[in-house]
Amino acid sequence: MDGNGRWAEARGLARTEGHKKGEDALFEAVEGSLELGVKW
Repeated sequence: MDGNGRWAEARGLARTEGHKKGEDALFEAVEGSLELGVKW
């Protein structure tokens, strides 16, 4: 998740907003992987 806080600050957002966006992206990637049947 490195860089999410900097990403947010560069866009005038709170660092925590960057962390939330990173968390959302992680969950989307995991859910997509599970739907595709990726085991590892």
